[in-house]
Amino acid sequence: MDRMSRESELLYQHKQYFPAGFYEEKNAPLVKRYARAIRRFLEHREAIPHTGTRIYPIGNCNPWDIPSQITGHHYSSSMGVDQPKFAALAAKITDPFDRTLMERVVREMTM
Repeated sequence: MDRMSRESELLYQHKQYFPAGFYEEKNAPLVKRYARAIRRFLEHREAIPHTGTRIYPIGNCNPWDIPSQITGHHYSSSMGVDQPKFAALAAKITDPFDRTLMERVVREMTM
C-alpha cells in the first residue's frame, strides 16, 4: 500500500478503527478489506482484564462490543453499523470536503 485513503485518515482521526481499516486500501479485494478492518479493530482493543476465574469460558463478554465504536464485526451480518451515531459523527465535521466524504462513507456502509 503506497498511501492510505483520505477516508481512512478521517476515520482514524475520529478513532473509528474498523471502518478506517476497511477504507485503508479501497481497491483491494473485499475479503482483504474486511480482514484489515477486523485487524485494525482488534489492534486498538484493550485486553479484557482477567478476574481470577477460569479463562474459558469467560461468561458474558463480547470482545466486539466497544461503546465508542460505531461500527464493528457482527457474527451474523459480517458488519454492524450504528447508522444514527455514524450520521451524527459526519454532521459534526466542519470541513465541507471531509463532511461530504464522511457522509459518503456512512451511505456506503449502511446500504
